[in-house]
Amino acid sequence: MESIIQHFYHSHLLLAAGCILYIIVIGRQPLFQANRFAIHTIALMSIAAPLLSQFAPFANTTGLPAIQLPVFELGSSHSQNQQAISTINGWVLAYGLVVLILMMRLALRFIALIPALKSSRLAKDGHRIVLNNKGINASFFGLMFLDEKLSDEMRHIIIAHEKVHIRQLHSLDLLMWELICALFWMNPFVWILRSRLLLNLEHIADAQSEKIIGRSAYIESLIASSIGSSNHRLSLPFSLKSKLKNRIAMMQNKPILKPLRYVIAAPLIVVLALSVSQAKPFHRAQAELNPTDSLYTKVHEMPSFPGGDEAFFQFLGSETRYPKLAIQDSIQGVVFVSFVIWKDGEVRDAKILRGLHPAIDEEALRVVNKMPNWSPGKLENGEVVNVVYNLPMRFQLK
Repeated sequence: MESIIQHFYHSHLLLAAGCILYIIVIGRQPLFQANRFAIHTIALMSIAAPLLSQFAPFANTTGLPAIQLPVFELGSSHSQNQQAISTINGWVLAYGLVVLILMMRLALRFIALIPALKSSRLAKDGHRIVLNNKGINASFFGLMFLDEKLSDEMRHIIIAHEKVHIRQLHSLDLLMWELICALFWMNPFVWILRSRLLLNLEHIADAQSEKIIGRSAYIESLIASSIGSSNHRLSLPFSLKSKLKNRIAMMQNKPILKPLRYVIAAPLIVVLALSVSQAKPFHRAQAELNPTDSLYTKVHEMPSFPGGDEAFFQFLGSETRYPKLAIQDSIQGVVFVSFVIWKDGEVRDAKILRGLHPAIDEEALRVVNKMPNWSPGKLENGEVVNVVYNLPMRFQLK
């Protein structure tokens, strides 16, 4: 459960950052298909990127080569975390309830299309047309809604526009973002991205339609159609009043294309996804070495903890405490600590390679720094050397 919560948290951050990046860098650039692709990329990477850390092997979490110790696992008792888990489950239940309501609303909109589908008639071009007296002019996949009071000229213009939506499967974009908004309903940036996408889809249809109809006639038809129009949310309307001004402005005064912005935005989105997907950034473990010192990862005689491996894990188990703050936040997972066994056997240069939670990171460093001196590592010729270790410590709520 906690890993799912962390995944959603990181996805929310990525969606927010991606939205801001899109608005600042790309903004009103007139490459509408590229804008469409960018918005979908932000959404997909925001959802998928946090999963990357789940599949990263332990060996890849190191800043430099090191001996990988077995995972140490620590669990808190049921009495310690029962209240925290109850609280977090309450929030999850409330969040999930809103998601369920939004999903049910989406399902009801699909159901509302069934009568329209039954009353539709097949046109010569293969699309199904539904005539209505509610002023709706829109499309959803191959289903086209037309106001029965339209003149022949206006109907020709609207059909040309809606055919672009149907041909380019814009309804699939709309459906995808309905699902994303349902899952991330609390994030205002998700709704902003959805609005930007819908406007961009209209720009695509406008750009192709005005070539056929003529710009002046097409703009006049947009204005005329917006008067008294009505729309079904699960559709792509010909004229949406809230976006009409922007669409007309884009056709009359197209902004200067700056392709360099797309070149800048692409790597920024990738870097953003890779960085935010991790709970904390990786740090290169840097031991304080003298010019003649070296760090070793494989030696003839490995360092040994007093009493051996069993005593080592008994020490970790007896000294490590699950931080109360982490229990309250219902945080669990693996923190990676790097440390060096120096020539004198002292444990030094403890570093967090991959963090999990400030309280957990602090506890892991405290325990590692409290270790007694080890028997130092030696080369085959008997020379005592410094050896670097990586220790994964799993904090698990029971």
